[in-house]
Amino acid sequence: MLCNDLSALLRVVRTAEHQPSPESLNQVVQAALTFRDNSMHYLMYRDWRGYERLALALIAAIEANSDSKDLLHQFNCFLELLYGHVKMRAVLKDTLPSPGEEQVEE
Repeated sequence: MLCNDLSALLRVVRTAEHQPSPESLNQVVQAALTFRDNSMHYLMYRDWRGYERLALALIAAIEANSDSKDLLHQFNCFLELLYGHVKMRAVLKDTLPSPGEEQVEE
């Protein structure tokens, strides 16, 4: 679920970065807030601060009709990195023993 939500957010941000329009920027604001309110709690706690810092700066710039090009790029880069880390964790989840479960060597 987290991978899907991050991927969807990335698509919205990339669209706005390549084709900035009031509509696409508004979609970024809505998608960033929706992610924060719903899926962000699945992230590792240490990732919350970075997400909130970048998302809130971008949202403030968009709502103030400021130039948001650099912030969109920074947010896109952050989300790409975060998405890569989440995917690695998801892959490892199935290969590592659960807490309290011993790995048996054959």
